Amino acid sequence: MYVTEAKIIAKRYLAELFDISVGDVRVDEVVFAEERDTWQITLSFSCHWGVPDVLLPPAAEDDLRSYKCVHVSDRDGKIGSMFDRLLPPWPDGGKTAELAPHT
Repeated sequence: MYVTEAKIIAKRYLAELFDISVGDVRVDEVVFAEERDTWQITLSFSCHWGVPDVLLPPAAEDDLRSYKCVHVSDRDGKIGSMFDRLLPPWPDGGKTAELAPHT
């Protein structure tokens, strides 16, 4: 399966589980765990239920996001698990995006 297919499955699962708009969901991280044949996709969505985005300042919007990591089987597209994920801030305040090497 391609990463785009796994992303669609993860977003659909999250939207159905939390009953949120798919347009509100962002992809933040994608890792393919070869040893488990699983896509690990971190998605975030706004937590300000019922408050329109236009009423919140841009900085407040990111502070109110919830992060979930969804594991999607590459073999059959089934969801294996989902858990909370807190993304640490970049050490340089977000000016550069240096990712750890994929092992």
